[in-house]
Amino acid sequence: MALLYLLSVEEFFRQASETEKNDFIKKQLPYLPQERQEKIRSFHFAEDGLRSLFVYFLLKKALADNFALSEKPRIRRTPQGKPFLQDYPEIFFSFSHSKGTVGCAVDQREIGLDIEDYLAYEEELAERFCSEKELKMLESLQPEEKAKALSRLWVLKEAWTKQQGLGLLQDFRELDFSQVEDSYKGQRLCFFEKKIGCFGLSMSERSPLEIRESEINSLGELL
Repeated sequence: MALLYLLSVEEFFRQASETEKNDFIKKQLPYLPQERQEKIRSFHFAEDGLRSLFVYFLLKKALADNFALSEKPRIRRTPQGKPFLQDYPEIFFSFSHSKGTVGCAVDQREIGLDIEDYLAYEEELAERFCSEKELKMLESLQPEEKAKALSRLWVLKEAWTKQQGLGLLQDFRELDFSQVEDSYKGQRLCFFEKKIGCFGLSMSERSPLEIRESEINSLGELL
């Protein structure tokens, strides 16, 4: 089974001061392995460090809930930048976040997740990552429909390339999702909409999906 863990941080970011955010990070760093601590310390803004912190705790919770693993996960990356578990290569995961949401997807098959705030439709942006057929499809839509369609294309392409481990090597203009509904090259594609943004998931067609959502108040359960 594929599981998608989502954590809403929008309210926490809105209410907490910069000092409170930085203090929160300092208190949680001891729960992390050294490489994750160094990554979080490298961020200039507290909210970026917090997103990195939260996705790690979501992964830790997912591994504890579903694989009975209690140790701190050690993350490494392929030469293309795809993260993997050093000690459990048979378990796959994918991180993503937007301004107000962080997420972690896990499965025993390859999986890719992308979370974004809704994109404003801009022709120049569309031309940078859409195929010719996709551009024609977008041109045929009403103005109010274009932003959603562009956001959908973006998150699904991001999710699929993350699942495949392609990273920045893939030119999105070479991928044509203009006729794609819920699958692409044998992989299941899922698109979700929320008030705070949209989500794209690329996963095995053989994996059922369960979504678990929480808010910052339940973070104590992740530690």
